[in-house]
Amino acid sequence: MRLHFTRIHSSPIPFEILLALLTTIFSLTAQAALKDGLVSYWPLDEVVGTKTPDLVSGYDLELHNLTAADLVAGKVGKAFKFENTRATMLKRVNSAGEQLPINQHPAFTVSFWANVTGTGQSDLRLFSEANTADNNPLFNLGTASTGATGQLDYYFRQTGFTTVDHLKSEKEPLDGTWHHLAFVQQTDGTRVLYVDGGKDTVEIPAKQEGAWRFNTTTVGGILRANPTHFVTGLIDDVALWSRALSEDEVRTVVTTGTPAPFSKPQPLAIRSFKSDLPAYAVGGTAILRWDITKNVQVEIDQGIGDVTAKTIAGLGSLEVPVAASRTYTLTLKRGAEKATQTAAVAAISDVAKGWTLIDNFDRYNVGLLNGQGGWADLDAAEFSVVEFGGNKFAAPTTGGSTAVLQLGTLTVAEGQERTLFFRAFLVGDESESVRGQVALTDRSVRFGGDSGPNIGPGAVISDEPGAGRQVGGYNGQNGIELFDPAIQSRTPYNIWVDIKNGPFNQDKSTTPPTNLDTGDTYAVHVQKDGATQRTTILTGFLSSRNPVGAADVGFTTPQLTRLILGGLGGHSTSTNLFFDDIYLSQSGFNSTVPRAFGFTVPVSETVKPPTLAIKRVGADLEITWSAGTLESSTPLARGWTAVANAVSPLKVKPDAAMRFYRAKQ
Repeated sequence: MRLHFTRIHSSPIPFEILLALLTTIFSLTAQAALKDGLVSYWPLDEVVGTKTPDLVSGYDLELHNLTAADLVAGKVGKAFKFENTRATMLKRVNSAGEQLPINQHPAFTVSFWANVTGTGQSDLRLFSEANTADNNPLFNLGTASTGATGQLDYYFRQTGFTTVDHLKSEKEPLDGTWHHLAFVQQTDGTRVLYVDGGKDTVEIPAKQEGAWRFNTTTVGGILRANPTHFVTGLIDDVALWSRALSEDEVRTVVTTGTPAPFSKPQPLAIRSFKSDLPAYAVGGTAILRWDITKNVQVEIDQGIGDVTAKTIAGLGSLEVPVAASRTYTLTLKRGAEKATQTAAVAAISDVAKGWTLIDNFDRYNVGLLNGQGGWADLDAAEFSVVEFGGNKFAAPTTGGSTAVLQLGTLTVAEGQERTLFFRAFLVGDESESVRGQVALTDRSVRFGGDSGPNIGPGAVISDEPGAGRQVGGYNGQNGIELFDPAIQSRTPYNIWVDIKNGPFNQDKSTTPPTNLDTGDTYAVHVQKDGATQRTTILTGFLSSRNPVGAADVGFTTPQLTRLILGGLGGHSTSTNLFFDDIYLSQSGFNSTVPRAFGFTVPVSETVKPPTLAIKRVGADLEITWSAGTLESSTPLARGWTAVANAVSPLKVKPDAAMRFYRAKQ
C-alpha cells in the first residue's frame, strides 16, 4: 500500500483575521464559563399567560398589575415598564428545595439593567427578597431613601443581624439612562456593587453568619404579606447566579450579555393547589387555583377531568359549583412521573340569599391566624384563632396588629355598592381596653400598626371615650366617632357596613396626578343578635382612605381589594375582642342576617363512585373512567394490579385472554 502526501501552499493568515478568530473563541469560552451557577435568567422580552419566563430553571415571574402592553424597547430586546401609581411588579413566591431566593446561597450575583430616575422616588425598590409570612427580613436594592439623588440604596435587615440601613452607592446609576448593576456577594459574606462593569467605592458591610428567612423574589417592588414600594422606570435582562462573578465576568455580561442557557427540566411539583376561600355557601361557586410545573398533564378528580388546556405557564384556575363539601385531588403526570395534592372545599348550608361567605374561621386550627386560609398577619404573631363556647373566632392579641385577606374576585370596584357584614363578640373584664377595626381597603399596609386611619370604609369598636364599648367609624380625616348603644359582653352583635366605592377624583394638572378625594361613603348598622330590629348608628360618613398616602405604600387606587382586621393602638393584650362570620353582599346593600350565629358544620362530602365504560373503537378497545386509578385482573390472578401510566381514555389491543377492569378511588 502506498501513501500519497500532497503539499498545500497557503499564505499566512492576516493578523486582523487571526485576532478576530481569537476574540471570538475567547468570547465563546467566556460565555460558556458564565453559565456556571446561573440559577435564573429573565430576559423580560415576553409574556406567557400571566408570567414572564425564566430561561434557566423555569422559575417564571408572575405579573402584578402588568400586561404584555408594558413591554417596551429595552437595553437588550424588550424591557418591562414599571409604574408606582399602578402598583406594578414582577413577583415569585419560592418553594422549599428551589434555588431561589438567591440569598440562600453563601455567594451569589444579582445582575440587571435599569433605566430609572431615582431623584424624586423615595425608598422604592428595583430588586428585593422578603417573606410573605414575616415582614421583618428584607433584602432591598432601591432608590435613595430620601429621593434626593440617583444613588442605589441598600437596605438589608433581619432580627439578629446588623441592619444595613439605607447605605448608598458612591455612583449615581439611577439617572434616567440605562446602566448595568451587578451586586456580588462572596462566600465570606463580603459584598460589592459594579456599575457598568466598574466597582463602586462604597464599602458594604459583609453578610453575617446565619440564614435569611426569605421566600419571595421580586423586581420593581417588595412582596411581603402585602406588595409595596413600587418603583417607576424600566428594568431589563435580570439574571441571578449562585456564585460570585469576577470583575472580568461582570464586564463580559455588560459587553456581550447574559449567556443564553439551556433550560433545565423542572422537577414535577405542585407549588400550590387550593380554593380562594376555605368555605362557600351551598349553591355558590368555588374557585380552585393551582401553580405547578409547566408542560405536564393536569387532571382533577370529582368528575372534572383533564384541565391541561386550562393551565398556562403552570398557572390554572377553575370554577366549580358548591352543592356539598368536596376534597379535590390534583394529579400531574409526565411519563412515568406522578404527583398529587388535595384541596378541601367546605359547603355551608342555610346562608341567606344575596350573601357571599368570606370567612367564619371554623375550618382553622386554634392558634396563630397567620397562614391559615388566605390570611396574613403583618407581624406574623398578633392575630389568633380562638375557640369560645364551641365556636371559633379571629382575635387581635395586642394593639397595633393587622390581619389582611386578599379579596380576589370579591374586589369592590369603583362605583359599586356592597354591604360588609361581620359579628363582634366581647369577653373579659369590661375595664380592659377594646380597640378594633374591620374595613375594606386598597392600601398596601405593611405592619400591624398600619391599621387605623387612612385604611378605608369599615367599622370600629372602641371604649376610648370612656362611655362603654361602642361601635362607630372614622369620619373622614376627623378621627373616630362612636355611638350608643354600648355593646354587652358575651353577646354576639351583628354589624352591617354599607359601602359605596367612589367616585375617584384626581388633580390631573400634576405629574403623576394627585388623588384628591376617593369619595368613599358608608353607613353602619348594629343589632344585638336575636333582636328584631337593627340600629343605624351612622350614615353618609366619608371614608378615611387618605388618597394622598405615603408614596412607599403606593397610591390610592379605585378598587377595594383587601379585607382588614385590626387591633388598634391601645387594645388590650388579654384577647377580649372576637371577630366572626364575615360576609359580603353579592350586589348592592343587603340588610338581612346572612346566617345564624354559631359554629358551622359543613354539608357532608358525598363521594360519587367512579364510572367506567368500555367500547370498541376500530380494532381497539377504549376504556374511559371518571375518576380514580384504573386496575386490571385476569381470572387466574390473585388481586388487582394498577395499569401503568393509564390515562382516560385508554386504548388497548384485544386478545384471546379474558381480562377485567375497574376504577378504584
